[in-house]
Amino acid sequence: MSQCNDPENIDLEERARRIAQRLQQHVGMAILMPHRGSGPDEIIHNATMTFVDTGNALLCITSAHVYNKYMELRSGSPATVLAVTGAFGRRPVATDNWELIDSETRNLDIAILRPPYPEMVSDLGKEWFHPADWPPRPPKVGDLACLVGFPGAYRDSYRGNLYFKSVCVVDLITSVSYRHIVLADENLKRIIIRHHPEFKDLGSLAGMSGSAVYVYQEESKDLRLVGFVYEAGEGKDETPH
Repeated sequence: MSQCNDPENIDLEERARRIAQRLQQHVGMAILMPHRGSGPDEIIHNATMTFVDTGNALLCITSAHVYNKYMELRSGSPATVLAVTGAFGRRPVATDNWELIDSETRNLDIAILRPPYPEMVSDLGKEWFHPADWPPRPPKVGDLACLVGFPGAYRDSYRGNLYFKSVCVVDLITSVSYRHIVLADENLKRIIIRHHPEFKDLGSLAGMSGSAVYVYQEESKDLRLVGFVYEAGEGKDETPH
């Protein structure tokens, strides 16, 4: 499913689909489970994890509140696992032996992990994103922002298998500050495109924390990394930050 705020474009659905396909290669669903043998029905929470190759380091990034929840659960139950999913058919990878290299620096809701081996992302059937700037350079108000993540509302299980669908948001940036990038539907023009017929109305976007936010550059078709989601909301009129 995609959210868009660009109704004047006649091939909006195809554009959103292409952007979603590109971004899905660089994210996995982060899942909190009671233990390594947990089944899909036992998942406690989920979020999104983004795979970034800065040129100097290979980083797996999610929200600090997600990682803090993992540590809180683990303090009471040491078997608790934070794992990340990959492409369909790939087994999730536990993050137990990953190095936490940064969390909540400058009061930002970001946790940065380093996996023990660089092939981890390709083993998941995913790819590292190579940003042009690191740390990310801020966007401008009016830029077209894109992000993909995994709301828990679209996570399900069937016969012991985990199934999940992503949501792609393509919308205009309405506010930028030192700490925040806001996408607000100020003119109530946002529309929803359903790539899966079984999707109902868009519900809570809880689970998209950790999704990378990119600015889409129309002429070059490039995607520039500008930040990470830490808060969303409910339904079509939610406001991602």
